[in-house]
Amino acid sequence: MTSLKRQLVTAGLLVGLCSPAPAMVLCTGRTGTGTLRMRETCTSRETQVDPVELGLQGPPGDPGEPGPPGDPGPAGDSGPQGDAGPPGDPAVSGPAQPFVCLKAKLPAVSTASGDSVCADLMMFCVAEFLNDTKTGLVHACGATGDMFPAADVLCCHF
Repeated sequence: MTSLKRQLVTAGLLVGLCSPAPAMVLCTGRTGTGTLRMRETCTSRETQVDPVELGLQGPPGDPGEPGPPGDPGPAGDSGPQGDAGPPGDPAVSGPAQPFVCLKAKLPAVSTASGDSVCADLMMFCVAEFLNDTKTGLVHACGATGDMFPAADVLCCHF
């Protein structure tokens, strides 16, 4: 082993074994020759030596634990406008109509139902209600006047 290599190995061992200080560096003469010294900082008459350039770097260690996630970046630009949707049903087009509901009566002792009463008004049946305010029962629109005589029917149109 050459003298310089022996000095480098010795310096490397000293750096690894003897120094509890976290910021030790290798120093040599200003021209890059001379004794290799280990110091906290090189003097003005010395030049710092890179231990990797001298071949004093060991093999890579095991990968460390992943760090915490970073902060989210700023919001990006909005994307381009999407394609137009398919054309709508022509039967539904036209100005919007208001939602209108009214209360109708189911004829007593009849085969008429909430559906038929509302259809006569060109509306649809939402529900049938008994006039009995104690129960407040709601029935399907297909129930007839025979079953629920004089029931209220809620008819709506929009």
